[in-house]
Amino acid sequence: MRIGATFGVVRVSLVLLGLVMLAGGATGCNLDEFEEEFDTEFTVPPPQGEGFGVRPHRKSKRFKMERDPQDAENVRFLDASLRVIAPEGSDLTFMNQLDVYVCDSIEFEDCTDPDSGNLTLLATASGFEPGETIRFLDIEFTDDIRGFSKDKRVLLTWFVYPTGWGYDWPDEGVTIQTDVRLLVRVDVL
Repeated sequence: MRIGATFGVVRVSLVLLGLVMLAGGATGCNLDEFEEEFDTEFTVPPPQGEGFGVRPHRKSKRFKMERDPQDAENVRFLDASLRVIAPEGSDLTFMNQLDVYVCDSIEFEDCTDPDSGNLTLLATASGFEPGETIRFLDIEFTDDIRGFSKDKRVLLTWFVYPTGWGYDWPDEGVTIQTDVRLLVRVDVL
């Protein structure tokens, strides 16, 4: 009796294990992942004034995704990076902080103030060291971002908080490039 009961438990366990593997395999086979990459380059002009009165420089740009994120299982923000392009010899110490936001609206005028309630912080970076020219940003938002897109477009806004003291600003400003990567998971039927 004991051997039969043990055999029955093992058989039920194997059937359950098979179902779990089948369900897991079916789920894994039905998801396709791909990355969307966006980059932009812009120049941060020398700040007006010094110290605590320095206002951030804002840059907004719409990006069109290759596939409609509304058709996806989910869309996640993977990473963002920042690097100095020009002038030669410049580093990231020209700024105190850089924030990347995604706008709840696709309209530029709705995304001019980080305190407006229309922006969600995606990533940030601060504490730049002398000689540092490249930095990966700290990810702040890890949830699904499909709700921020419209007609395959997403609006990103960068706020650059320039250094107000002790930086020898070039007249032409400092040009930076930012790269953003999204992971899109699509349920394949």
